[in-house]
Amino acid sequence: MDLDYLLSMLDSKDTSKGFEALKELEIISESRNVLYLYIDKFIDMVKSKKYVIRVRGFRLFCKQARWDVDNVINQNIEEVLSILNDDKPTAVRQALSALKDVVLYKSELVDIIKERVLAIDYYKYKETMHSLIAKDIRELVEVMDKMKYVEEFKAWVEKYLVDLPEDTVAINFNLYEREEVYSVQLIAADAFDEKDEDWACEEIFSTEDDLFVIPMAEDIEDLEDALVYIKGLIEEYLKISSYKSILKNLQGIGVGFVDGNVELLSLDN
Repeated sequence: MDLDYLLSMLDSKDTSKGFEALKELEIISESRNVLYLYIDKFIDMVKSKKYVIRVRGFRLFCKQARWDVDNVINQNIEEVLSILNDDKPTAVRQALSALKDVVLYKSELVDIIKERVLAIDYYKYKETMHSLIAKDIRELVEVMDKMKYVEEFKAWVEKYLVDLPEDTVAINFNLYEREEVYSVQLIAADAFDEKDEDWACEEIFSTEDDLFVIPMAEDIEDLEDALVYIKGLIEEYLKISSYKSILKNLQGIGVGFVDGNVELLSLDN
């Protein structure tokens, strides 16, 4: 659909058409940077007196984080975060969800976003919204806390991705349980079989004792929780990897505890 038409629909009085245009523009923003040129428009939309326009502008503003080479988001984040004090609780909820895109690609903004998010006075809204907004805040804070590890993980794993053996066809993240920590080891394999997990044993490269370490916490005390947490961390990394061209050429990317099953990950973004 024509980009100019979709952008014009953002101001449509027809709520349904405006929402459909928003969703399509968000999808476009995830794969192409053609909407980054309109980021000033999205900033202006956040200042609108109309609730739906504010929300649409903020959501599209956040979607440009992955393309923000000029740090326009950094320069305007303080101003647009005013939406976290919006009169409409649904605007706050949508803003909290949209901010996940910003913290994923703009780790330097995590502290200011976290400060503003934790300062939200959701008790000013009707009681039925209290637990919902509290849950949204908790989920976003968890993402922000995880981003600390994503950035560190990115630096660790990319030391090795660039120099993998030429005959590498798959990689696996071996997980280990140690005293009070979980450790991640990267291995490369020259064989892959989606139906046979033994491919992960055919290693031709390993980071050996250079392990990525994650301390145990209340929410990742057992192996099942740890697998979910570390798998999520790796999936967040895959979204921002500097070596997507290398990863896309692999037949498989796996993760699992060394004495357990291998779960395959996808590189969708």
